[in-house]
Amino acid sequence: MSRPEQRQHMYAGNLSHSMRENYSFGVDKYYEAVSSTYRNPSFGGIRILLWNALTTFYRHEPGHLKVLDLAAGAGEATNVLFEWFSACQKKLGNRRLEVVSIPETESLPTVFATDPFTEPAFRQQYPDIAFLPLSFAQCDEIPDSDFTLTICSFALHLVNNSSELWQCLDALSWKSKWLLIISPHKKPEIKNRVWGWTRWDTKTWTEDDNDVAEIVQERVRGRLYRSNNLF
Repeated sequence: MSRPEQRQHMYAGNLSHSMRENYSFGVDKYYEAVSSTYRNPSFGGIRILLWNALTTFYRHEPGHLKVLDLAAGAGEATNVLFEWFSACQKKLGNRRLEVVSIPETESLPTVFATDPFTEPAFRQQYPDIAFLPLSFAQCDEIPDSDFTLTICSFALHLVNNSSELWQCLDALSWKSKWLLIISPHKKPEIKNRVWGWTRWDTKTWTEDDNDVAEIVQERVRGRLYRSNNLF
């Protein structure tokens, strides 16, 4: 298949497994083209990392979860959240996917989602979840607040510049107590304790003074941050 044919094929909504290839004609144009068909090709690693991160998180921060799915894509993070929650209530863990005891009387997590491009794909999965087509630069327009946890999967590293990144993170630090960033590498670079967030060591459940703690699953990396403004 020639390169023009490849691009036409991807514009029809079929992902290349290489996100570098997908982004070669522009990040915005790519997501606009696959707004109703987008699926993350790294979902397998994301699922395991997020699942076990949620288990660790709930052990230390039990109670009802109010979650912001930021740059939600097709709802992959929300999907894992609900799957994990159900498995925890039923005590159906295994060697790779750990669970924590959640009372059967606990209600499902409350989810609010945003994404400037993929609302059609998200709505196919979750038509009843509150959703707004907001970009990172519009985080201050998220009408809800008091989120227990914000999950941003494979997206925050796409922010164009440090000014926009700071604006996004500062706004989130007033709306969410915790932030979990999942990415294919160590970006974005976040100024620890300066941009509204403190990096957290999930193994010791303490502040990460060295700014190096992360969760790694296959080629997927996760970092947890605690808000400086809500604690």
